[in-house]
Amino acid sequence: MSGGLLDGIKHRLRGEARAKREHAVLVHLSTLLNTRQGSSALDLTYGLPDITDFTHNIPGAIPLLERLIVDAIQRYEPRLSHVQVRSSTVHTDALSLSFEVSAQLVGGGSLRFQTTLSAGGQVSVS
Repeated sequence: MSGGLLDGIKHRLRGEARAKREHAVLVHLSTLLNTRQGSSALDLTYGLPDITDFTHNIPGAIPLLERLIVDAIQRYEPRLSHVQVRSSTVHTDALSLSFEVSAQLVGGGSLRFQTTLSAGGQVSVS
């Protein structure tokens, strides 16, 4: 029987599992992108360098920041592949930078989110 009750339940459970996986990835990315390199005792390269060091060279630093974000995600988030980062025009204030991140979830599906770097070095992921 196609499209029956069990198929509907299986489809809903797969959707819930995917939503939980996406949420877990976003939580980890928030931690990763808010960690300054050198502050993790287990891996001194985990995280991003101090972003405030680059803000005096805007817009020239944007391609470098995009590359740093891609490299960190590719290295420390194995649930994502084909990571792409590009500068976005969404700015909450004049002292922040926004980037759109898109990637493929390993096992199927895609993920797209905004990340905003504030002047104080905080990174938000949404």
